[in-house]
Amino acid sequence: MRTLRTALRESLLILAAAVFLALAYGAITQKGLFSRPQGVSLSSGKGVSGTPETITVEVARGLFESGRAAFLDVRNELSFREGHIRGAMHVGLEDLPLEINFLRALSAEKVLVPYCDGAECHSSVEFGRRLYALGISGVKIFFGGWEEWTASGLPTEKSSP
Repeated sequence: MRTLRTALRESLLILAAAVFLALAYGAITQKGLFSRPQGVSLSSGKGVSGTPETITVEVARGLFESGRAAFLDVRNELSFREGHIRGAMHVGLEDLPLEINFLRALSAEKVLVPYCDGAECHSSVEFGRRLYALGISGVKIFFGGWEEWTASGLPTEKSSP
């Protein structure tokens, strides 16, 4: 009986340590329970101080239907190939320095709308911030991204390998 109590106590101690480490990791990396895009007010739909505006799926749809937007899929290339907003271009965060001149020229004609997977992905916010910091003001972040777009049944397409 004493061995069982000891084993139970040690198991609980290991479990508590694992939970603590998981929470600490989440807090440090701002993932999991601690994830949220910094500097973006999703309730008002407007960015704050140096952050582009975030838009809803309804606004994204309006921009799509009007043809006034260039949708920038900032997810990984495999996700993009498996499906993306119809007409979207794949531009990863790491590609931004290579594509900045193209994006500057494109922003003269269209609103740039970066998106990723949805609320769990903040790459679109980071991408939008970087564009904004580089002086491209015609940026609207579609934070709901791929998840909201597909849930709304809006046009998508796949890329061939």
